[in-house]
Amino acid sequence: MLRSAIENSLLFRDVDPDLLLETLAKCPAKNIAKGEILIEPGKQNDTVYFLVAGHLTIHIDKQDGPAIRIVSPGETVGELSLIGSTKTSAWVLGSDHCQVIAINQETLWGLINRATKIARNLLKIISGWIVSGNRQAVVTRKQIEELEGIARVDGLTGIYNRRSFDEAFQRLLTRCQYNKLPLSLIIIDADHFKKYNDSQGHLAGDQALITLAQVLTEATRPGDIAARYGGEEFAVILPETPPEVAIKVAERIRISVMNREIRMTNGKPLPSLTVSMGVGSIRRGATPQSVIKEADDHLYMAKAGGRNRVCHLVINDSAS
Repeated sequence: MLRSAIENSLLFRDVDPDLLLETLAKCPAKNIAKGEILIEPGKQNDTVYFLVAGHLTIHIDKQDGPAIRIVSPGETVGELSLIGSTKTSAWVLGSDHCQVIAINQETLWGLINRATKIARNLLKIISGWIVSGNRQAVVTRKQIEELEGIARVDGLTGIYNRRSFDEAFQRLLTRCQYNKLPLSLIIIDADHFKKYNDSQGHLAGDQALITLAQVLTEATRPGDIAARYGGEEFAVILPETPPEVAIKVAERIRISVMNREIRMTNGKPLPSLTVSMGVGSIRRGATPQSVIKEADDHLYMAKAGGRNRVCHLVINDSAS
């Protein structure tokens, strides 16, 4: 039954079923009777519910009002409030006897870290709701704006977007400063990317950025944050990481990108990429802006120095 629901799931499309079965088997299952409330409006929520059997109904104004959506096995509820860190805005009830699996926030982000296709699927699902008519179910313009602003992942690459980066960087910097722990930041720029786009085409450029994001995901730990910073620029936040370790991570990324094969979805090979990188770290009185500026300045030095290199502040505080 669980495997069948996974096979019909939009959220888990093209994701390794064995990974999903292993993870979901560890999550608590819950039986919902007909008419029983699973979610009610105005509550904090840290769980996505994956429907294994039965059907759920979603109601906006009243729990006994008309359903705006019927949820079938393989679908999920609770994503909007969890990802947007907002209170729930609808009633979710059992339409008949149902079984759901409760996936908490930590487990969901862990799955996304291991299979970034989930993030892309999630973004498509939410975008589809917004475009297809769930607008009519949202009673105020403010709620529509909240729905449109909840995306935390980049739609192309599947890693975190700039909004997620900004929020995480402020939080992690504050935490590391409070605990007197190091933190480092790497800013990455794809070399000569406009020329790559012009010569290979924009679809090839997109595939190159997707491949670069995959390298960053593979090169970072679960507690690190890899994000698309903008255009062909990416950033990696390394909490509890001193600059000498961050430099080694950056160099490992540089070599991996240079050696990574890039292919179109039809298998056609594409030219490889190189990247330039700048490293910044916490210093006394550091702010997010000062660390970003340091990394950005070093990125500029790497590009001015010939590209395909890492620049940073060496231990004696002289620029490399």
